[in-house]
Amino acid sequence: MERPQIQLLELLKAALWQKEIHLDLFEEDVDWKEIHRLAKEQALLGLIYDGMLSLPAEKRPNRISLLKWYGVVAEMETLHEKHIKTLKYIYEIFQEEKPVLMKGLSVSALYPNPKRRQQGDIDLYFGGKTEQGVNEFIKKAPFENIGENTPKHIEAELNGISVELHWKLATPINPFKKKCFDEMTNSSTKQLRTVNVGGVETLQLPLEINAVFLLLHMTSHFINSGLGLRQICDWVLFLTTYHKEMKREMLESMLSDLDLMKYWRLFARFSLDYLDADKDCLFFVEHANSKKVDKLGEVVFELGNFGQYNDRLKHNPKSYWLKKMYAFGTNVQHHGRVFMVSPKDVLLNFLFVYLPGVFSRFKKGK
Repeated sequence: MERPQIQLLELLKAALWQKEIHLDLFEEDVDWKEIHRLAKEQALLGLIYDGMLSLPAEKRPNRISLLKWYGVVAEMETLHEKHIKTLKYIYEIFQEEKPVLMKGLSVSALYPNPKRRQQGDIDLYFGGKTEQGVNEFIKKAPFENIGENTPKHIEAELNGISVELHWKLATPINPFKKKCFDEMTNSSTKQLRTVNVGGVETLQLPLEINAVFLLLHMTSHFINSGLGLRQICDWVLFLTTYHKEMKREMLESMLSDLDLMKYWRLFARFSLDYLDADKDCLFFVEHANSKKVDKLGEVVFELGNFGQYNDRLKHNPKSYWLKKMYAFGTNVQHHGRVFMVSPKDVLLNFLFVYLPGVFSRFKKGK
């Protein structure tokens, strides 16, 4: 890794675990502009700001840079508060059929300072409802800018906040595991937990299926387009918070049934090596291939949050057909990049997820 990446990880670990920073890493050659760029690409500006505050004053960025950084963090805090107010409103709207809160706000509550976790959408799961049922349901609420249906959800806005309403929790990496995953999710809706998030009583998935879902979400993005550190931090903090309450045998059975154990071990070893996570919280960290862990690290730093910082995206042609060909080449390149991690799943994803998606967009003229 390059020095700014090592420094970024050191600041991140200080923010996550309140550990003392190795000050020798910041004695010289500190390119704060590059660290800021990396933090932005990884959606970690708030956490890295917290990490910087644990440095002695003389080792921090200059005052002007620090004030500019805080300006972004202050906006992040305001947005978090707006997300909480919107979440409270949603649970007031859906009084009888309360949805399950997923990802985002549910995991931000596990951070040392929840307001410093960068927010995206509010993700809600309506277990037991069909696609048609969710579409009818959404018309009864004051949502705006309602989008088109995807295979899993529909997106809309409420109070200016993007909300995703899911009738499907997720899609397994291996399409032949769909029935198994559906059975797990259907069963999970009968054992929901009540969790307070920012003063709002929310419903959340049972611990084991939630851990598997967060892993599946990370893995899907890793294979499809790329992945940043924010989602890995979410998963690690979830395990750190709840590992003593989780049933190891049940978790192992779920991962085995869904053929996800190799990914659990991959992300667990990454979390241990790169983030200094507690080994006891990670369960199945043994037997991870170090070369695959390093490949994951390369993808994380090369592509950033959800793969949005892939350099090829900066050179997208304007012509419709050239754009399509260029996008196809970009996706083929990425699938080739992650092929060494899991060849079988990369091929399955390319054949059963990516190519059908391409044909679907062609039909719609997109």
